[in-house]
Amino acid sequence: MNGGNRYWAPPNRKNAYHRNNTRAELFRWIGGRVQVPAANDVSRQRKLDAYQYAVATVFTQFPDTDHLLAVPFHAETRNVDEVYGGWKVLSFNHVQHGTNRTLSQVDLAGDQARLAAPGSGEWMPQLLPRIYDYDSNLTPDRTTSAGLVDFQGRGMVVTVYRDPANPKGSTKANLDRLQDGYFGPFYQP
Repeated sequence: MNGGNRYWAPPNRKNAYHRNNTRAELFRWIGGRVQVPAANDVSRQRKLDAYQYAVATVFTQFPDTDHLLAVPFHAETRNVDEVYGGWKVLSFNHVQHGTNRTLSQVDLAGDQARLAAPGSGEWMPQLLPRIYDYDSNLTPDRTTSAGLVDFQGRGMVVTVYRDPANPKGSTKANLDRLQDGYFGPFYQP
């Protein structure tokens, strides 16, 4: 249970998890599309720990509600209630970009419950539950939005790595700028 709202919530204790699927999936963002790297891709040949950028754990509360809960770390490594004060409902910050555009930035401590404008019928159902639609475009929080791209099951741990095949372009500074909306929207209608 999640406090007084009677909805299911993930465990707060790091040792309370049972994995149904331990298979890790690797995806790469290339040319505006999410792709599975080929077997001979450099990202499959190297140990990626040295390239780690950020980690998040994301859970759905479905069927109780369509909200997503998240913390900015791997929940099997730390006690959520002690380190982070509990699970946070996924939310957004509405960030002004240019003169006539507002971006919706995914944030675990955002002040907005919904996107700043309607999501595209093409990507919205694949990325976020309808409860988050409009109230623009979406810019990613380091890891939570990456996990939303292919949410399967009740919960998942998402790790974002810098791309070892693109050491000049895939830097912490560039990923920070991407997150802050510097390059414009990550998704758009």
